Amino acid sequence: MLDADRKVTKFNAWAEKITGFSSEDAVSHFCGDILRGALCSGCCPLEAVIDRSKPVVRAETSLTTRSGNTIPVRMHTAQGYSTHREDSWGPWKHFETFLTNLPANENALT
Repeated sequence: MLDADRKVTKFNAWAEKITGFSSEDAVSHFCGDILRGALCSGCCPLEAVIDRSKPVVRAETSLTTRSGNTIPVRMHTAQGYSTHREDSWGPWKHFETFLTNLPANENALT
């Protein structure tokens, strides 16, 4: 999960496995520093969601793991709201990005 400044706010076990970064290493850091994806500079799916408020579904790209391996992934990014954390502007806005291995690489991380 990311905030509007593209900082990681939550990092689950699958994200740890696919990237090689622990939750402790990822949280509060810029998502591009953790995902190191092919789309991070220039065509960032999260920027598109922030600008248009529409989800990005099935963006096929790659990311670079902590150990330097490049793996192909499918990225889904959408905007969400939480009523559990409000400020003076209303509900807290957050963004969720889901990564899945592309079919040809299903066994790459097992």
